[in-house]
Amino acid sequence: MAEDPSTEAGVKRELMEVALRNAVSSVLLQVVAVAIIVTFGVADTDVMSGEEAFLMQLERTNVAVSRAMAKCIVIMPKTLAAYIPEDKKALATAFALKDYIEEFCNVRIDTTLSDTTQPRWAQVRYHQ
Repeated sequence: MAEDPSTEAGVKRELMEVALRNAVSSVLLQVVAVAIIVTFGVADTDVMSGEEAFLMQLERTNVAVSRAMAKCIVIMPKTLAAYIPEDKKALATAFALKDYIEEFCNVRIDTTLSDTTQPRWAQVRYHQ
């Protein structure tokens, strides 16, 4: 039976329900915000040259990486990691991203990824 919201008991019940909803929302937010996965799915250099301003936008990359509470996983093709943009702003972002990977992600593990066609070389890098 619901409490009458005009009574003291009704007000207390309403406050408890709001507090519980806020606590659950807070816990769910914390669980969701633990890790961020950033993927760059373009491997064709012709496509990269046409999309470099979008792909290497410093603000987008910074927002994605800075939202991670515990882990940030960046997935990109080797061709994009080695790509040198012509756009000056995109070049600055590419340099910052490559510098971050080289300086901060100091552990390297070479591996192969198996898919339906053939195994492909991959490198996992992380900070220890």
